[in-house]
Amino acid sequence: MLAETGQVHLAAAAARLSVRSAQALRVRSPAFQKGWHVAEQLAVGRLSPIAFDRSINGRIEQIYRDGELVAERRVPSDKLLTWLLARLDPKRFALPWEQRGDADPQAEAAAAFPALLEAITDVVS
Repeated sequence: MLAETGQVHLAAAAARLSVRSAQALRVRSPAFQKGWHVAEQLAVGRLSPIAFDRSINGRIEQIYRDGELVAERRVPSDKLLTWLLARLDPKRFALPWEQRGDADPQAEAAAAFPALLEAITDVVS
């Protein structure tokens, strides 16, 4: 669930844990911690289309006058769009010191995730 949504509270609820219990398990279990990290990397790939949509189409901003909603407008995020472009096409958009040849963390996460899930066992305190 964490890999699908990027939301800890939904993942914890799906596992029938509180967020606090899930975070405590992450501290106690190296395998769980590794799986958590990889799930977050996978979530990035699934959430990036949402980020692109918000950067281009924006979010809805409500305008109130005298406590009454009078209008709504879409506000795109140039800052988010610039950040996304710099990360996805660093040769053209990143600052010189950000241009490096790191491996693709999403591809690494996708390859490692099945084995990490297999390594997780129930942890009893």
